[in-house]
Amino acid sequence: MNAQACLYKESKILVVDGDPDSAKPLSQYLSAQGWMVSQAESGQEALVRVQEQAFDLIFLNLQLPDTDGHALCREIRARSSAGVIVTSGCDDRVERIVSYESGADVFFPKPLQLRELHACGKNLLARIRHRQPQAAPAGTALFASQDWHFSAESQMIACGTGTQASLTRNETLVLQALISNAGRVMPREELLKALGNREWNYSDRTIDVLIARLRGKFKQLAIDTGCLVTHYGIGYMFMEIAPAI
Repeated sequence: MNAQACLYKESKILVVDGDPDSAKPLSQYLSAQGWMVSQAESGQEALVRVQEQAFDLIFLNLQLPDTDGHALCREIRARSSAGVIVTSGCDDRVERIVSYESGADVFFPKPLQLRELHACGKNLLARIRHRQPQAAPAGTALFASQDWHFSAESQMIACGTGTQASLTRNETLVLQALISNAGRVMPREELLKALGNREWNYSDRTIDVLIARLRGKFKQLAIDTGCLVTHYGIGYMFMEIAPAI
């Protein structure tokens, strides 16, 4: 078995579908290809799984019992850097456009062609891993001051008293990009590319959601959120707060 095949066989896949009978053929087919497949039958279950485990690919059926599939796609995009392949029984232009605007990488109409879906997933995995940003060296902090510090390798922030808050992968990547470009305004499009995602469009709120989550965690640790500066209509900037004299 070559190195590429081994890499694919380590891939973690989440199939989200409100109909277990519909999800079963896809899950079985992907498992037969050597992928590690998990299933979720509702939007809430999907979000719990995404929070608990880092998936490489998510196959998301838009028809769910407890939530709008497009809203769930936006939530997943804000929490995970996984590739998202949307499947839907409704194959029209508007459905496709809204899916892409919600963060989908690929749109597939039903009935699903499993071999084609698998090939598409492999190609998407290859692109995502090729664009994967490198984490900071182990044991190092990307930012440190007397008040708080941030470690990209550990995916956490900590205040001076030692209290910590863990970050999701996407929160880590956004904060890492901002700190690496401290003092420079980073457009939303540039920040989105730091996540390894598709092209940005005006309706994409992924970065805004991630910044809001970061500010919430800063507040939990009593860290001044003023270091995350909003430039309306453009993007965000990291600015270290000077200590009071």
